[in-house]
Amino acid sequence: MSLCPGVRVWNDAMDYRLPDDLGHDVIVMAYMLGHVDAPRLLDQAVRMLAPGGVALVLDVFDTEPDFKPLMHYDAPKAADMQAAGFVRVPVDAWHLHGPVADMQPFTRSVVERSKPAMWVHRG
Repeated sequence: MSLCPGVRVWNDAMDYRLPDDLGHDVIVMAYMLGHVDAPRLLDQAVRMLAPGGVALVLDVFDTEPDFKPLMHYDAPKAADMQAAGFVRVPVDAWHLHGPVADMQPFTRSVVERSKPAMWVHRG
């Protein structure tokens, strides 16, 4: 839910088309890059920013081999973020709060070793 005024857009990230004369002020991608072609989507998001717009990515990056089969998520690479012009912003491990204590020991160790990060691109 958003309390900000303006038009909200909900669409398929990989097939989204934006008219040439428009751009987004803010694009937020949270824990989704592991489900798409991340380099392609990042380039597309940067192109869709309005002048002065901001793209924000919250995700886990460069995970260990056990992460993908356990979590069913192909975590993106920090190198892809850098290649698309994003800059990493230091943050705490926000995704470890809550249900981690209830996880099986192996699952918990894999999740705790994941590398959460916030990345930003300013248009």
